[in-house]
Amino acid sequence: MSTSHRIQRYFPSLVILRSFSQEIVVEPPLLTILTVFPPENDDPPPHVPISSVAHPSGAKIPKPKGEVTRIARDGYNLLAALKWSPEKYVEVQTHLQKLAVKHLDLQNTFKKQKPQSLVRFHDEAKKLYPVLADYEDDWAASDFLRVYLKNAKARGGRDQEED
Repeated sequence: MSTSHRIQRYFPSLVILRSFSQEIVVEPPLLTILTVFPPENDDPPPHVPISSVAHPSGAKIPKPKGEVTRIARDGYNLLAALKWSPEKYVEVQTHLQKLAVKHLDLQNTFKKQKPQSLVRFHDEAKKLYPVLADYEDDWAASDFLRVYLKNAKARGGRDQEED
């Protein structure tokens, strides 16, 4: 007779023991549910001139490289260079054009204007808009003027008779 013995195989477990260092528990910052805001004031905020915000150190803003409106020849766009809102730009432009009609000869280019007329123009422009004093050598007001005189000359100086 044959006796059969059953053979049982033993397989070790496939569990690998790994030890980890202890984690440091960091508590999250406390979130405030209650936020206290200052009381609302119906008064408008005090007027702060752009010039005092733009350069508190007193340094003047340098003129960009190139010529105004000559973008194809490494020039620049005046509105982009000034970084003003379009509304502010148009307001200043309109008033400076009126000053140009008042003080300058629209038949001549910027370079052919009388120096004393240009000084009067710049002085009055800075009185109206103190922010213009923040620009080195009055380049912002001069660029407004250059563009206006160039266009006025192209129109034949008709702007002088209109106002």
